[in-house]
Amino acid sequence: MAAATYATLGPTNQNWPTSAGLEYNGGERTFAIYGDWDGATVKLQASFNDGTNWIYLSDSEGAQLAFTDDAIFRINMGSCKVRFVQTGGNEAVDGTSLIVKVS
Repeated sequence: MAAATYATLGPTNQNWPTSAGLEYNGGERTFAIYGDWDGATVKLQASFNDGTNWIYLSDSEGAQLAFTDDAIFRINMGSCKVRFVQTGGNEAVDGTSLIVKVS
């Protein structure tokens, strides 16, 4: 499966690509997140009830997944909605600009 752009995160603090999230068909996938971080933090949330409740994804030790620099990571979970939550960073036009890809 070729890598596809999943979300393009812009320069402001918000949920990406939208508050409603994206459909995740389940299974194991590899994600890459990279770009101009400019102080931003990105976390991943999942919703198993069509976006009514969002839960932050955690690692096996219970710590929330939080990215502050370019990273590649694997997720294995059931069908749900996912979204990326960006905080911090620079709101200037040439500030934070991140891309998330999945394969």
